[in-house]
Amino acid sequence: MFWLSILIELIGSTAVAQVEVEGARMEINGEAPSLVIEAPATQLDLENGRGLFSGGVHATQGDLSLSADEVEVTLAPSGAIDRAVARDTVVIRQGEYQATGRVAVIDGDTMTLTGAAELTSRNHRMRGSEMVFKVGSKTVKCTDCTLVVQKQ
Repeated sequence: MFWLSILIELIGSTAVAQVEVEGARMEINGEAPSLVIEAPATQLDLENGRGLFSGGVHATQGDLSLSADEVEVTLAPSGAIDRAVARDTVVIRQGEYQATGRVAVIDGDTMTLTGAAELTSRNHRMRGSEMVFKVGSKTVKCTDCTLVVQKQ
């Protein structure tokens, strides 16, 4: 909470600020539930609304989690995350679903996963060169796709 208070104060002010932190945890309380980002190294450019989390990033919001080697975020004027790019060993989990790939781009309500993209659940495994997910929808658009349905 301490870092969140400082971040909100700095974003709200006209001061030019760049913050570099090791071993940080950041909470964003724009929507319920809170988004929590943890990373061994964090660089925030508050003047330009950008952040770079690296060294093994873990982010959670409710039952959704994302892990990646590096995550770059662009903040909206409100302080909420407007766009995020996760790179290298990306793993996203929600409920029984797990998606993996090399790069995930989250832009608004759309997430695009590329680089040996794979989606697995209890009974299915889907692989493709690109997968596009819509937030709040249980649909996926897959390019160059192979689907395996496993017997129960």
